[in-house]
Parts: sequence; C-alpha cells; structure tokens
Amino acid sequence: MLDQNLYIEKILPYRLNAVHQLELALHRHLGWVEKGHRPKIEIKFDGKTSIVGNANAYINPVVESGVLHVRSLLEFMGIAYDKKNNALVNTTSRKPDDIGIEMFEINGKRLEKVDLERLKLDLKEKNRSSV
Repeated sequence: MLDQNLYIEKILPYRLNAVHQLELALHRHLGWVEKGHRPKIEIKFDGKTSIVGNANAYINPVVESGVLHVRSLLEFMGIAYDKKNNALVNTTSRKPDDIGIEMFEINGKRLEKVDLERLKLDLKEKNRSSV
C-alpha cells in the first residue's frame, strides 16, 4: 500500500533536491567552461585527502543522478518519452508497482496527470500575453 506521507515528505523532496543539485552543477560547470577553467578538487575524510581530481569528479555524477530523478518525476506526473516519434507523450497506463500523481489527493480532490496538450496551449497563451 502506498504511504502518501512518506512519498510527499521524503521521496519527492529527495528527488526535487537532486534536480536542484543538477541545476547548480550545470551552472557551475558552464561558468567554468566560459572561462576555460577546470578547477581541481580535493576531498578529505577525517582530515585526510582521499580523492583528488578535477571538477568532473563532482559534476558528472551529480548531473547523471539529476537526470534520472527528472525522468522519475516526469513519469510520476504521467509523462513518458516516445522513442518512435522522439517526443514527450502522456502515459496511457501504469505498471502495478508504479507510483503516479493520480494516486494522491489534496483536500479530498484526486490529483491528475499532466495533460501535455493543455500545457502546450497554456504556454502558447502565456507567451502571447507576455509579448
């Protein structure tokens, strides 16, 4: 049985933090690239140097982890990747062990998957009104 509190209080914040760390890592990396700089890193445990290298030792795993969490969050919201058409699409079904946004309620109202077509229309309207 799905423990909504665990998912809302622990798992979603964990995934969102991973996405935030992805953003920070890319921001740092792009700043270094613009300057033609690749910083050296040194990681210490109990005051003893254990890992020495360049910034990629930090950037690469953070980016890879963040991308996996982005994919998981998209799937949670009902969005999948269609390889055949190279496009994002709404999921039509879930596996028995999947956890999706439509399994949650807020104030007695069941949440819905993201509707990509409606989202596209809303974004177009927003862009028109901001011009």
